[in-house]
Amino acid sequence: SGAPMLQDGFKKTIISTHPHAIIADVDVFCQAPYQLTAAGFSDMLGKLTSRVDWKLGQMITGEYYCEYFVELIDGVVKMCVEQIAGIKEGEPEVMARLMEGLILSGIGMLAIGNSRPASGSEHSLSHYWEMKAFLEGKTPHLHGTKVGVATGVMSKFYEKFFAKNPVDVNLAAVRAQKHSLEDIETTIRCNLGRAAEGVVEVARSIYLPWEEQQQQIEKLQSAWQAIKGLQAIAPTFQHVFDIQQAVGASILPHEIEVDRDLLRETLLNAKEVRGKYTVLRAADTLGWLEEITDEVVSEY
Repeated sequence: SGAPMLQDGFKKTIISTHPHAIIADVDVFCQAPYQLTAAGFSDMLGKLTSRVDWKLGQMITGEYYCEYFVELIDGVVKMCVEQIAGIKEGEPEVMARLMEGLILSGIGMLAIGNSRPASGSEHSLSHYWEMKAFLEGKTPHLHGTKVGVATGVMSKFYEKFFAKNPVDVNLAAVRAQKHSLEDIETTIRCNLGRAAEGVVEVARSIYLPWEEQQQQIEKLQSAWQAIKGLQAIAPTFQHVFDIQQAVGASILPHEIEVDRDLLRETLLNAKEVRGKYTVLRAADTLGWLEEITDEVVSEY
């Protein structure tokens, strides 16, 4: 029931209405250019990180988390990964399952009432890159292609997030380095120019005064063992890399014209693109965002 599209350069979800029917001709999409198939596969792969963000959001903010849709979509992702050869060959039965998985994620969004079943921090990175391409007058890469690369980036980010311990967080030091809302707005306008106002609106809606940020830090600390347990469902970068390489899809930022500077800018600012709680917000609250970002960027 939402259509994400560029409006004045901001990647905004426009509330619309759901379709009455979806017609997907197997013969047509089996014969489509392979880069489109690879992009569809990569969009499905993004569910590997979005489900971790969703669960993290439930733990910290208490938002609704639907095990049913997570398990349903996980099953399709698992099948797609196991049937990469069939996808590369365009086998109708396998391709139909890939299409069903993409449709299921849309049905999940309709049922839940938001995009959680289909997108997390990896989509925020993709949206940021699309806005930057718009500002620079570039033709954006396919949505799913960007999501696939972002899934690799966020899997690397999660590995470094899990390797830390919030018990070590010095509240006074974290508070001293916190940016004011005015500073955040200035940074957004500097980075996104005429596309900035929509992102500024999101930043204002999610900004928390220090007292509430401190409460979230305490919640992250008390729930850390359970949060560390999310490693069991979080993909490693190597796992994502191997899958994308096997299917013939893009995985490294430079393949979609994202250099180190843009990657760093994106990781530091993509948390403002959408209001949903993700690991980027958690890392920022704990004062880890810049350190983890620099570690991730240095490895590309």
